[in-house]
Amino acid sequence: MGKAAKEHRLKVLKRNRRMQHEKNKISKEWNVAMQEQMEKLREEFAKMSAETENNLTVENTDEVETTNAEEQQSTEPVPAN
Repeated sequence: MGKAAKEHRLKVLKRNRRMQHEKNKISKEWNVAMQEQMEKLREEFAKMSAETENNLTVENTDEVETTNAEEQQSTEPVPAN
């Protein structure tokens, strides 16, 4: 192997290492950004889920009160004609 071949091999090796380093760096940055986005979505989903539960509880309470009022009205004796 001649001097030019050795120099070329080192140059290619250096280039490949630099490219792999850049690829890994971009991948890490992308993963961090994706984790942040996923955390935001989890928080948003949890908030929406909690709001839905609260709304259902309020709606169910209203339905129970309405049902109780209807039952109270229906227990009154009906006048016979």
